[in-house]
Amino acid sequence: MQHRSKRLLDRVRDAIRLKGYSVRTEEAYVDWIKRFILFHDKRHPQEMGYSDVRAFLLHLATKEGVAASTQNQALNALLFLYREVLGKDLDGPIKAIRAKSTKRLRTVLAQQEALAVISSTLLWTRFASNSLSSTWSPWPRPSSTSNRVSFREIAAAPRGRKRITSRSI
Repeated sequence: MQHRSKRLLDRVRDAIRLKGYSVRTEEAYVDWIKRFILFHDKRHPQEMGYSDVRAFLLHLATKEGVAASTQNQALNALLFLYREVLGKDLDGPIKAIRAKSTKRLRTVLAQQEALAVISSTLLWTRFASNSLSSTWSPWPRPSSTSNRVSFREIAAAPRGRKRITSRSI
């Protein structure tokens, strides 16, 4: 009886499980390795090297227009394949064209702007909750039994550690 060695993707799964990676990481890495093999017309990764990995990453960035994090995930899957499964180190650092990462601007509101946003949100919430009634008023209905804290009370609260709660009123 002849002993068959494990298939490549089974070896990848075994190596990922041995390292204790999550199931989702395993699925993602196996999928990227499959796509890499199919991109190169089903050639075995043992026959390929640095230039083939670079070409695949270039294809992802230019033709498929993937996000930078997606391209990084594909690169990490291929590095895992070569280093951990095949025991082969790529010739050098991968310097493929990288997908552009999005730059996010932080939005910071001044205190008055934040209060205006909260006020308008409260106003629209009140409008939405009262929209089914026949008489709508943008002002809160007076209620002596209400234990809710109004926006004005929150805005007029002293600064510091003391908080206004329904119990403290």
